[in-house]
Amino acid sequence: MPRAGLAQKKEFVAKAFCPRILLIASPEIHDTCSANGLQSPADLFAPFGQDVSAQITIQDGQGAPYFLDKINARFIDDFIIEKKQQSQLTNAEVDELVASCISASSAAEHPDPSFMTLSSGIDKKAAASDDVSAWSPWYTLFRQQWVNRMQPSEHESFMHPVACLLMVSASDPDPVGSLRNLSNHPTVRRAQTQSFTGTNLMFYYMVLHDERHTAHAHNVDHRFDQVRKTFGQNCSLLRINSNTDLLEPDATERSKISAIWSNHLSSMQPIATHGGAALEKEVYGSLLTMRDVSALRDAVKQMMVRSVIPHMQYVVRLLSDQTASQRRGITGRLFSAGRRYFGNASKASVTSTGADGDMYFRYDSPEAMMRLLADYSFMLKDFRFAQSVYQVARRDFLAEKAWKCYAGAQEMVGLCKLMWEIQATKAEFDSNFEDAIVTYMTKTHAPRPFLAIRSVVLYYELLKHHK
Repeated sequence: MPRAGLAQKKEFVAKAFCPRILLIASPEIHDTCSANGLQSPADLFAPFGQDVSAQITIQDGQGAPYFLDKINARFIDDFIIEKKQQSQLTNAEVDELVASCISASSAAEHPDPSFMTLSSGIDKKAAASDDVSAWSPWYTLFRQQWVNRMQPSEHESFMHPVACLLMVSASDPDPVGSLRNLSNHPTVRRAQTQSFTGTNLMFYYMVLHDERHTAHAHNVDHRFDQVRKTFGQNCSLLRINSNTDLLEPDATERSKISAIWSNHLSSMQPIATHGGAALEKEVYGSLLTMRDVSALRDAVKQMMVRSVIPHMQYVVRLLSDQTASQRRGITGRLFSAGRRYFGNASKASVTSTGADGDMYFRYDSPEAMMRLLADYSFMLKDFRFAQSVYQVARRDFLAEKAWKCYAGAQEMVGLCKLMWEIQATKAEFDSNFEDAIVTYMTKTHAPRPFLAIRSVVLYYELLKHHK
C-alpha cells in the first residue's frame, strides 16, 4: 500500500490522542474572541494546534535521542468526568450518528438523494468501481465525529489536560493578580483533583494585547515584564486585532482568514451543532490580519516547543526511572522522588470505583503512573517504548481484574504496533484488538460500545495500509 496513505492514517490517530491544553481566560479575552465571531478562546487557538512544527530532538523513555518533527494539541475549556460517559452510548444513538453523517455527506457532495441508499450509506455508482474508499463517503465524516466525541475517563490519560494555559488582557491593571485568580478557577481545581496530572498540572501564562485598546499600549511591555518576573519562562505576549480601522483588505485575504476557522470548526463540532455546511457561511476574524494569524501560530508553537513538550519529557524521564523495576518484572515500591512528585498511596487504597462503575487505579498509584508514562510516550510518538510499557500495565490490570483498564491497555498495544510499523502478521494484530473489543463489551461493569467502536475505527484505519 502507498506509504502516503499510511502516514495520513497515522496522523489521524496521532491527532485523536494528542495532548489536551486546558485554557482558562479572563472576561476581556472572551470579549476579544467574540469580536471575531468566535465562541471561546479555545476556538481562537484551535486551528493552530494542528501539525505544530516541532523540529526538535528529544529523548525516548530509555534515554535514546529521536527526532520529533511535529505534534498536535487540542485546546479545551472544561474538564469533567461525566457519570454517564460516551462509552455507554446506546445502539440507537450510534444509529442516529450514522444516519446524520450519511445525510450530511450526501447533501454536501451529491444533491441528488438517489445516488445512495440511506439505509446502507453506499454510493451505488462507486460500489461498481475498484475505489473502495468511495463506496461510503459518509464514513470519513463519521470517523472524525466519533473521535471528536471521546470524553475523559479514569482508565486513560489522553483526554486529560497535560497543561493549563491562563490568559489575561494587557489592559488589566493587575495581570499578575488576575492570573493567580485564574489558577484557582473551579475548572482548574477540578482538573487538579480529577485528572491524571493532579496538582502537578503545568501552567503557562499568556498576556494578550488587543490592539484596539490603544490607551493601554504604553503599558503592555511593562505589564508583561511583571508577569514574566513572577511566573518565569512559561510566559508569552500575544498581539492581535491589528485591523483596528476595520478596513476591508483584499477579499481573498479576508476569505482565507475566515476559512482558517470555518474549515476547522466544521470538522470538529458535532453535526447537530453546525448543520452540515452552515459554519462556512459564518465570518471569522474580522479584526485579524495575516500578521495576527502568524502571531497566533507562533504563540502555539512557542508554548508547545519551549514548555509543554519539555514538561512531558520531564514526566516521562521521571516515571521511566521510577517504574524501571516494575517494567523488569521486579516488585517494589516507587523511589522517594517519584512519591514526592506524584504523591504516595498504600496498596490497600490504590483501586477505586470510577464514575461509570468500573474499577480504576488512583492516579498516584504505580499502575496509573505506568499508564501515564505510556500515554505520554505515545503522544510524543515514542511508540516502541510506549508499547513495552502498555504491555506491563496490561499484565497488572489483568491481575487485578480491572477490565476497562485492561481493555484500554490491550487496545493501545495494538495501536503501538501499527504506528511503529513492526513486522507482524494480521493475526497478531487481530488478537490485540479482538481481546480489547470483547473485554469492552462483555467484561466491564456495563458494555462500552463507544470504546469498542473506537478500537474498530482506529484499527481499520491503520491496518488497511499496513504491509
